[in-house]
Amino acid sequence: MTILTGVLTATSFGTMVACASAPAPATTPATPATPDQAAAPAREQLGFIAGTWNFEGTMGTTPLVFHEVCTWIDGGFHLQCATGGTQDGFSLLGYQADAGVYTHYNIGADGRAHALTGRIVGSEWIWTGQSTKDGKPRTDRVTMTPVSADEFKFRFERSVDGAAWTTRLSGTYRRGPAPPAPPVPPAPTK
Repeated sequence: MTILTGVLTATSFGTMVACASAPAPATTPATPATPDQAAAPAREQLGFIAGTWNFEGTMGTTPLVFHEVCTWIDGGFHLQCATGGTQDGFSLLGYQADAGVYTHYNIGADGRAHALTGRIVGSEWIWTGQSTKDGKPRTDRVTMTPVSADEFKFRFERSVDGAAWTTRLSGTYRRGPAPPAPPVPPAPTK
């Protein structure tokens, strides 16, 4: 069972039990859901990403290790993720109900900003976005494949021709405590 299926199954089962045991309303007409209420189940899917994660993988042939802490912003509409280690940055994730897509905005320590939109396809989260470099367009794709509630595979790919994809970064996120901070170097002596 995948993480997303487990979350959906638990939620759906609990809802069915509650509805089956509740008495039918008298003659009160149903109130249509507001856009925020209608988007709530999709937004709740982001809860899978909330928590502390440790990443191990490679960027090309270079080993890459970092941690990411993702927490809900008050109101429960967006997650904020702070990344530390070899890849400092900040991300904001949400759900855009009118377009039916998830949103991901990232600001990296390298001065770049990225915007992606995503969908859940089967058990995978697939995010795509457009960018340019040296005036040339390129398409980025991120695939997150849940392995368990505490682990997912991650792959970042890029296409410069719209057909062939090159893996730029891949690895595994595992839920757990952030690694200890590196020791502070001693102050230079005079």
